[in-house]
Amino acid sequence: ELDASGAEVVSLFLDYGAVSPRAGEREQLPTFLKNMVRVATAHGHLFRTPAQLLGGSTPVGEKYDVPAPITWAYGDHSLDAFTGNDLQQEAINRLYELEDAVMRLGDGNILRAWSRLQSSDHFYYMTQRFEERGELNRFSPYESALEAYNNFLNVLTDLELRAHRR
Repeated sequence: ELDASGAEVVSLFLDYGAVSPRAGEREQLPTFLKNMVRVATAHGHLFRTPAQLLGGSTPVGEKYDVPAPITWAYGDHSLDAFTGNDLQQEAINRLYELEDAVMRLGDGNILRAWSRLQSSDHFYYMTQRFEERGELNRFSPYESALEAYNNFLNVLTDLELRAHRR
């Protein structure tokens, strides 16, 4: 790609779970990132945010409408790992049922918590596809999909109470 000045741009997208999937290995991620930056800058590479790269650029083309969720995961790009079971469906439905109350409140802390609960990781931890094959979801910090679901609902219920109390 080229940025607004015509310089070559390399976009790097890291899946943190792939870099450091288990809680006991999480200290490896900061070390990896520091070393990556050190080596890259030693070879003359610069790091920029998307806003810095696009500053002054004019959009080309039309707005791209994405009316339904999509994923790059899995060869078939199926959302089943995120939305394919009853636990995930209930968690997603309850989360989005809370949207109006959260938006009406205008409380930054509650909005931030609600936004963080929308991370696809939470729903991926609830997938049962690994358990159905007798495997462990190596990207999840939980022992089972049910444990992930129960933890998520505990946090969501607390947020619901906070949002409706005001």
